[in-house]
Amino acid sequence: GSALALKKPHSSYRVAGAGEVSTTTSQSAVNVHTDNMFKLPQFYALGTVLVVVASGGMGLIGVAKPLMSEVFSGTLPSIVTASFASSYILMLSIGNLGGRLAWAAVSDKIGRAATFHLFNFGSIAIYASLPTIIQQVINNQSAGSLAAFCGLSVAAISMFGGVYSILPAYESDLFGTKYVG
Repeated sequence: GSALALKKPHSSYRVAGAGEVSTTTSQSAVNVHTDNMFKLPQFYALGTVLVVVASGGMGLIGVAKPLMSEVFSGTLPSIVTASFASSYILMLSIGNLGGRLAWAAVSDKIGRAATFHLFNFGSIAIYASLPTIIQQVINNQSAGSLAAFCGLSVAAISMFGGVYSILPAYESDLFGTKYVG
């Protein structure tokens, strides 16, 4: 309903106190047709980052509750209670939402390409370190290692959310806006 009532303002309308509006829309001056995207290495590099970060994030979300309730609760029963496990799941959700907002702001500051490099290399480092940290929690019964695991998994999930928040804009930077979407 209400979206139908919105009208485009007159071309001479200016917001009081606003500066000049930038007319640049995309870094890509050419719209790459979908038939040609499959020939570009950027398409496969972007797809690889998406698959790595998304599958890691979904896998982590999928095992979060069993990992807490079956692995960590037996190792640290005084810390890992049902309420702790619920709080951990809540923190993953907050990480996902926060990542969608925070990584979009980061990409505005450092650029979308640099942000995707952070996603790629940062997530590889995080996911490679998680098995060692899990093993430290089990072997040493260390609350510090548990805190590191929780913090790194929330960071990984924030990257998961961040990929989905800036991916459409980065695709339009690379391939133009006409065929993206």
